[in-house]
Amino acid sequence: MRNSFQNRLDKILADNKSGSGDLVSAIVLLLKEKLIAGESVEEEIKIISERLDEFAIIESLMNNLKNTPVAERLFLLNQFEEEQSAVYKIIYKNLKPRLKKAPVITTLSNSKTIVEIMKLIFLDFPSVSVYVSESRPINEGVMMGETLADIGLNTTIITEAMLPEFVSKSDFALIGADKILSNGKVINKVGSRLLAILCRFYGKPFYVAADKRKFTDEKLFIQKPHPSSELYSPKNSKIKVAENYYFETIDPELITGIFTN
Repeated sequence: MRNSFQNRLDKILADNKSGSGDLVSAIVLLLKEKLIAGESVEEEIKIISERLDEFAIIESLMNNLKNTPVAERLFLLNQFEEEQSAVYKIIYKNLKPRLKKAPVITTLSNSKTIVEIMKLIFLDFPSVSVYVSESRPINEGVMMGETLADIGLNTTIITEAMLPEFVSKSDFALIGADKILSNGKVINKVGSRLLAILCRFYGKPFYVAADKRKFTDEKLFIQKPHPSSELYSPKNSKIKVAENYYFETIDPELITGIFTN
């Protein structure tokens, strides 16, 4: 049993294609099962706090667990799940007035928040079309595109280089967020700033959808570099490869609105 829990934790920690919503759901499920089995989750809380601190919602949950008596942790996790199921409906309710018949939306990366909101949009606006940037270097945008297509949305996968053409044909862009700083800056997957700048150039709204638990008191965002080989593995030693960071900052003046719960 212990090896099974460890294997699942290792898989969560190694997952660089899922957004914070999917990751936190997997974490909650794992910790609940350990607590129900009568096992300690102290080590998991410590490791998750250290390894996934780039995600505000995960960081917040781990801090709450640290400060919660052991006997009350299962209740806390159950409460978290209940609140999570309502978040997307509230965000969509706030966004819905901005939608028109047959909306055309551009997005990127792989976000549970965006997927859940797109499901709700599709119910009310079945003619919705969505352009999903593939989101290099991991291409997790392709995963989200496949999910949206399976739901029934008219989905088109594009490259980052194709964003200008498709932003110009969109009604607006909609992204999720991994963290929102106290100065209003939004942290999200690399490519988000480019999308925001293109929206500004073409006069299109750039919207962010985020759980309120992604708002932090932090003013700076520090992230860890990932292997540059994900970008390119050069055979020519004269070629330099840029540092590979998964996230970037979007300045508040580029953001038309943030929809939250």
